Amino acid sequence: MTQVFHRSKVSCQLTPWGEAYRDGLKELAALDVAYIEIGSRLLLPFEREISRWRELLDETGHSVSGVFEFGHFAGWNRRREIYLHHDRLARMLEPAGIGRVILGPGIRLKRGWTGEDRLRMVAMVAEIHKRYSFYGVAAAIHPHISHCIYTQEEIDYVMERAPGGLGLVPDVGHLHEAGIGMRHLLKRYGPRITALHVKDARPAESGPGNARPGSRKSVFTELGGGTLDLPSLLQDLIAHDFRGFLTLEMDEVSCPPGEAVRLSLDVLEREKRNSVKKGRK
Repeated sequence: MTQVFHRSKVSCQLTPWGEAYRDGLKELAALDVAYIEIGSRLLLPFEREISRWRELLDETGHSVSGVFEFGHFAGWNRRREIYLHHDRLARMLEPAGIGRVILGPGIRLKRGWTGEDRLRMVAMVAEIHKRYSFYGVAAAIHPHISHCIYTQEEIDYVMERAPGGLGLVPDVGHLHEAGIGMRHLLKRYGPRITALHVKDARPAESGPGNARPGSRKSVFTELGGGTLDLPSLLQDLIAHDFRGFLTLEMDEVSCPPGEAVRLSLDVLEREKRNSVKKGRK
C-alpha cells in the first residue's frame, strides 16, 4: 500500500487561505507540502508580471499541480466570452510554469437536459480543451455538486464523447454525495484520472433544514474527521497504478486550514505505517 505514496504526489488547495495565501504557502512549506492547487483568481492578477509570480513560488519552493477554473459548459449563449476567457488563462500557464488546468463544469442552469443541450455542452468541452491543448496545457474536468456534470451518467456521457486527451479529476466527497464508487471510475477512466481531490465526509445532521429534496447528505471534513473508508480508497488507487496527485481540499473544515492539512497528513502517514506492518506479516 505504500506504493501510493511513492508514485503519487501530495498537493493541497491554497484557496482556503484566501487573501492570506502567502501565509498558506509558508504553512504548507513548513509541513513539507511541495505542490499546491490554485484558483485562477490568484494567478490572473500576475498576467503582466509572470516573473513576479514565479519568484513568489521560488520563495517557498512550491510547484503548482493545477489551476482550477470554471468551464461554464452550460453557457452556450455566452460561449464566445467563455472561450476568450480560457484563451487568456491558457496563454498564461506555460510561462507561469503550470501544465494543468482543472475545469469545474459550472452551475447547472436547467433541471433537465435536452439532447441539444448535451451536444452543445460536449461541443463546449471540446472547444475549451482544444484551446488549452494549443498552449500545451493538459485539461481535465472536475465533476461537482450542483454543476452540469455531476452524476455517473453525466460523467460517462461527456467522457465518452470528449477528446481522448481530456482528463478527469474526481473529488472523493462529491463522488460520495453522488453515490459513485471510485473503483468504477478507475476501471473505466484510470489513465485519464490525473488527480484526485481528497477529503473526508461525515453524515449531515438530520433536521427540517436537511429534509429538502437534493439537500446534502454529508458534511466534508479533514481526513480522519469523517466516515469514509480511506484504506480501501488507497488500495483501489494502488490496484490501478494511480500516479496522479492526491490533492487535499480543506474547504469545509471547522479548524484553520493549516491545522486541517496537518491532521490529514498525519492520517496519510498513519495509513502508510499500517500498510508497512501488514506487508511484513
